[in-house]
Amino acid sequence: MIQGSVVKRESPSSYNRIGMAFGQRGRFVEAVEAFERAIEIKPDYAPAYHNLGLVWWKLGQLDRAAASYRKAIDIEPTNDEPHCGLARVLARQGSHDDARAVLHNAAACAPRSAKVQFNLGGALERSLEWDEAAACYLRSIELNPLHVESYTRLARLSLFILDRPDEAVALLTTASGIAPEDDRVRRALDEALELVVG
Repeated sequence: MIQGSVVKRESPSSYNRIGMAFGQRGRFVEAVEAFERAIEIKPDYAPAYHNLGLVWWKLGQLDRAAASYRKAIDIEPTNDEPHCGLARVLARQGSHDDARAVLHNAAACAPRSAKVQFNLGGALERSLEWDEAAACYLRSIELNPLHVESYTRLARLSLFILDRPDEAVALLTTASGIAPEDDRVRRALDEALELVVG
């Protein structure tokens, strides 16, 4: 319980930090209490709602997680994190169309977010919208050229769905240069080269 903890100055950010520390240690009940205390102090404190959403997600309380993420989005619509969290919850609940809609909205609210583009690419890929998914992964790469997973996802689409094997090899070669120790990238590049060379 956080009642016995000493907080020198009652502020939402201090309780938010305490909640994050509890959450990282798997002490989710105390994390919830800390985030709720932060919200009591400042009802429009978006980071606490976002972090509360994360804890509810980890506890399997999906409706509560969704409500917390929605509140964070209402308060701070340009923050990409709660949009991505809400989309993940909706997808887990089987509401894939709603998850895609959340991510499309996030792309409008946070157009420079590589994370939103990456997650939107995944949502579009799951709904078999291949070209749109590829465009999102490419946009994610443009916004964050060091995000290896965007290269590998786009390469996989290029290789197995879009019939662009040379593009897949180029993407994986770049990813391998960014993360030379990543075995998954190395294996994917070897597989792509084998398919291209025959």
